Parts: sequence; structure tokens; C-alpha cells
Amino acid sequence: MIRYVRQRALVAACALALLPGCSSEEARSEPRSASRPPAPRAGTPAPELGRTLLDFLRAAEMGDVPVLWRALSPPTRESFGPTLPAFRRGALPELRKGPGVLARTARVIFARRVTPRWGVAAVGGERSVDGELEAYAYAAVFGGGRIELDGLVLAGLDPDPLDETGAAPRVRVDVSAGAEVEEVLLWLDGRPLAVRKRTDAPFSARVHAQAPRLGPGRHDLVAFATAGKTAGAIAWTFSVRR
Repeated sequence: MIRYVRQRALVAACALALLPGCSSEEARSEPRSASRPPAPRAGTPAPELGRTLLDFLRAAEMGDVPVLWRALSPPTRESFGPTLPAFRRGALPELRKGPGVLARTARVIFARRVTPRWGVAAVGGERSVDGELEAYAYAAVFGGGRIELDGLVLAGLDPDPLDETGAAPRVRVDVSAGAEVEEVLLWLDGRPLAVRKRTDAPFSARVHAQAPRLGPGRHDLVAFATAGKTAGAIAWTFSVRR
């Protein structure tokens, strides 16, 4: 059974995994786009975001409520709280069971400023699941120096997390939000991909990209999206057949 860490501290978003009106078969189909994709944008290196995310994971592992609460953005506090006692009862156990279990082997795989307002950091490593090691990746958005874990759902991932693919896979991510989806960016192993975006409904979008030819072994993808006053990110891992 494939398992992987979803964003927003593992809060269930399965109902939003597909765009409105799409069947599972449609979700697998390639979006149509007649326009040339915009030039990929790499962003500006921001190693401090990676260090902050590692600190956040370690605090989640330890259940360090003051550190976690201070690290979260006001919208995320409102969603995960809105009070500190409510945060302890609700979101804290999810953070400890989700990103907290990743802390011991986590290493930074991505940390960049991507807009004047937003930055993204991601970590990857291995964790033990039922006695077996399993690859993982986890990403968070930073706004105003705080971690934003609420606002967007990024799902419909292709390749599937932990999937094994050919040397030049197609990449896809679906975005659902409470406002118009404005921008979606993708990076593969830290390098930006040229993406095509298709919007079938006001508050959703589907983007896809063609990966270059890759060597065998593990590879990491990071996706970032903005909508209105919020943003979201997700990271996942796949491998190329040897």
C-alpha cells in the first residue's frame, strides 16, 4: 500500500483530489493547452527557510506547542486553533503523527523565495513503515516569515508518490482553492519545469509538464500554487526504473 505525507498537516482532502466535474479517468487524461508554456522560474535560494522547516519538524516530533504555535501564520492559527488549547486538542496530534515522524532523517531538498511574498521549503528522507524503509518528502509555504499550512489543496499527483516510472515521465498536479488559482510552479530535483495550466472552474486548475530524461533512482518533485491571499505547496518522491 502506497503511503505518503500530504500537506496541511495530513488534514484529509480526498474529496478535493480531483477537479470539479472530473472522473478518475478524466483526472488521468492529459490537459489540453494551445499556448506555449511560460519560461520556468527557479526562484531565489533561501536556505534559512529550509532550516526553519527542519526546526518545525523537530518541534512537531517533540510536541513543542509554543514553538509550533509561533511558527504558524495567522490564517493557519485560525484554522488549526483558533486558540492554543484548541490547537493542543486538535491539530497537535496530527502534526506529531504526520510531519513529526519525519524529523529524524529529514534533509532539506528545496528552499527558495518564489515571489516577493512567498517562499517554499521541502525536506526529504526515509521513514520506517511496518518495519520497512519508505521514501518521503514534505513541503511548506512561508509568508511573512511564518509557515502557511492552510488554504489550498494540491492533489491528483502524477507520477504517483513512490511510483516507479520511465526515464521521462509526465508531471501533473491539480489545485483546488477558495479563490481563483493564480500561479502554479513545479520543480524537479530543484530545477524548474515549464508548466502548462488549464482552468476548468474558477477556483481550480490543472497543470502539467514534461520532465527531461532522468537517471535511474529517486527523484523529488515540489509544487507551489497561489490563490487570493494564500498559497500552498506539496512535495513528493518517485523513482525511475534501473
